[in-house]
Amino acid sequence: MCFNNKKVEGLIQPSTFQCYILKNIDSKNTNFRKDNNLIMQKQNKQHKNYTEFNGYYQLVLPLNFEILIPEDDSVRLLSQILEGLNYKKLYKAYSYTGRKPGVEPKILFKILTYAYANNIYSSRNIEKACKRDINFMWLLEGCKVPDHSTIARFRKEYLAGAVEDLFYQLVQYLHDIGEV
Repeated sequence: MCFNNKKVEGLIQPSTFQCYILKNIDSKNTNFRKDNNLIMQKQNKQHKNYTEFNGYYQLVLPLNFEILIPEDDSVRLLSQILEGLNYKKLYKAYSYTGRKPGVEPKILFKILTYAYANNIYSSRNIEKACKRDINFMWLLEGCKVPDHSTIARFRKEYLAGAVEDLFYQLVQYLHDIGEV
């Protein structure tokens, strides 16, 4: 042991080679002082003990939502029905000039439709559901969760002109297959 056989709790003890180097440091060197504790603290800042578990590390793995959501779930049925709609009016209202949206308008419409079907109307509650509910995560198709202001802006500015046509197509499709 070096440093006058002092043990410091929670710090890694240096090797004998490191002790030899630290003991032979020139006193005029401005990076180190003769105080042994300071030298040891500076050295240990460079060597982190990765075997300690402080509870701050979390392993994040991508989830496969296809496995977690059953085949006969209502979110799959709604998504399949909404895929068959014509979104020309929505895309015409939602211009891509000057920006790249985080979430495609068709996906935002699916999220809003599923939220309304589940009695979620507030944009903040829809945002919370997108972060917590696995069905909403599946509808997002790997896109970043939209902010509540994005949802409100989409609903107010872009969806207002196309919603009547989209819901007309939805009702017409349900009528054609005999559901309405």
